[in-house]
Amino acid sequence: MRTFLIFILLILTREIYAKSLFETDFYEINFISENIETDKINKITNIKYKSIDKILSNILIKNDYNIVKKDIDENLINTFIKNIIIEQEKIINNNYYAKIKVNYKKKSIISYLRKLKLPYLEKIPNQMLIIIFENNFLDNLTFSINNKYYNYLNKNNNFYKIPNFDINDKYLLSNIDIEKNFNKNLNIISKKYSSPDSILLVINNDDEITYNIFLYTNDELLEVYNTKNIDNDYEYLFNQIKYETLNKWKTLNKIQNDFVSLIKCEIKYFNLKELKEIKYNLDNISIIKNIILKKISYKLNFYDIYYYGDINHLSELFETNRLSINYNNNYCKILLK
Repeated sequence: MRTFLIFILLILTREIYAKSLFETDFYEINFISENIETDKINKITNIKYKSIDKILSNILIKNDYNIVKKDIDENLINTFIKNIIIEQEKIINNNYYAKIKVNYKKKSIISYLRKLKLPYLEKIPNQMLIIIFENNFLDNLTFSINNKYYNYLNKNNNFYKIPNFDINDKYLLSNIDIEKNFNKNLNIISKKYSSPDSILLVINNDDEITYNIFLYTNDELLEVYNTKNIDNDYEYLFNQIKYETLNKWKTLNKIQNDFVSLIKCEIKYFNLKELKEIKYNLDNISIIKNIILKKISYKLNFYDIYYYGDINHLSELFETNRLSINYNNNYCKILLK
C-alpha cells in the first residue's frame, strides 16, 4: 500500500498565554430542592474539587498530577482557599440559582508542592499555530483550508490556530527534507509566526494510520509519543496531541522545587514609593524564597535573593511582574519597568 507522510507543524506561541494558571472561573449552578442549604453546600464542595483539579492539571506535569490527585480531599483543599464568591444568588420557592467562584491562595498551593519537592508551571501556551504538510502528490488540498484535517479544525477548534496558507509557507513546507534542511525551514516558519517552539506530527498510512509526534525546541527535535487514529477520530487525535504536547512542554519548562539558588542584586529607585512597589512586585514572584537586605545607600540597596528554578525562570517572572533584571556572573540589577 502506498505510504503517505503528513507533516503537521504546530507552533507554540510563547507570547500567547492564558490568564494566570492559579485563577479560577465562575460556575453556574441551578437546581430544585427541598433542602436548599444542604444541596448548596454539596454543590460548592463539587466546585472546590473541579476548580482545584483544573489548577493542578495545568501547573503540574502528568506524572506529578497523578501523585497529587490521590491525596486531594476537601480538608486539604480548604487549606488552599482564599475566599468563595457567590453572585446573582436567587432563591424562589424550591428553586436555587447562583454563580459561584472559589479563589485560592497561590502561595499555599506552591508551598504544598514545595514540601513534596514537585515542580510546577507558572504559565503554559494558550494557542498553537498548526501547519499541515501532506506529502501526497495525489492530493491538491495539502495546503488548503479544505484539507480534511484543517476542515475539521476550522469547525471544531478553539485551541489550534490555522495558518495563512500563503505562497511562502507552501514553499518552505513543500521543500522540507528531514535529513538536510528540516530544522532550517522550521526555524524560518517559527520566526515568521513568532513561535520558538514547534510540534511535528508524522502520519504514516500503511495497513493502518500511525502518528509519530515530536516537539521541536531549541534546535532539537524531541519525540513526544506515538499513537494510532482509530476510525478517523479527529477529536480524539487532536485532543491527545494537545495534551501530550503540552505535557512535554511542561516537562522542559517546569520550575524545580528541590534546591535553592542565590543571586546578589542591587535595586535602584527614585523614591520610597517606587522602592515599595518594587518590593511588592518581588513578593509576587513565586519562585523567590527569601530576600535579605545586605546594604543600604542613597537610592540604591543591595540584596541576596534566594530562589527556586533557574535564572531564566527568574528573568521571565520579573518581566511578568513589571520588573527589569539584568544579570551577569550571578549578579543582577533590578529596576521598575
